[in-house]
Amino acid sequence: MEQTEKEFLKTYDKNKYEKPSVTTDIIVMSTDENISALRVLLIQRKKHPFKDYWAIPGGFLDIHESLEDGARRELKEETNVDADYLKQVQAFGAVQRDPRMRVISIAYLSLIERSKLIGVQSGDDAKDAQWFLIRLSEDHEYYLENECTHESFDLNHLAFDHKKILLTALSELKREVLINEKIVNHLVNDQEDSQKVLDLLKAY
Repeated sequence: MEQTEKEFLKTYDKNKYEKPSVTTDIIVMSTDENISALRVLLIQRKKHPFKDYWAIPGGFLDIHESLEDGARRELKEETNVDADYLKQVQAFGAVQRDPRMRVISIAYLSLIERSKLIGVQSGDDAKDAQWFLIRLSEDHEYYLENECTHESFDLNHLAFDHKKILLTALSELKREVLINEKIVNHLVNDQEDSQKVLDLLKAY
């Protein structure tokens, strides 16, 4: 008699194949007070690998939670921020992207209106959480400027492959705005400011 699916699953060896770990990373973007620059929320890592490096908030997915739930949970745990607009950007799975083991990350873009950003603070395995302005040099190279300390560094100093993730998220935001300009309403709350954001994105 042919084996049923139930019988097959009962005897299936779950350890037959090596399993990569899965994480979610959340690129939270807002604007500065004058809508003259985009800014991104980063955390400073408390533990190895990349201890003390600035990184995109994120972490490992629990076995029974959805990708989006995992992203929201990690963002809340590490920065105390609740995601409103959340859109999946891309999967990042380069074999050596994490020195610990094979890790595949699903990146999400979150857009948050500045007035809603109260109570940002580090938590969980984050040493610190700060806003960084996304700047563009005269050579058209992106770099980051700490909004509080004004310390700046280029994207190569981010942990893991977070430079690639951040640039991909920025490109996705610009692409999405071309399809639906109303997306910028997640960043500002009136029509005049919406146009400022649209003009700002063209500069990026």
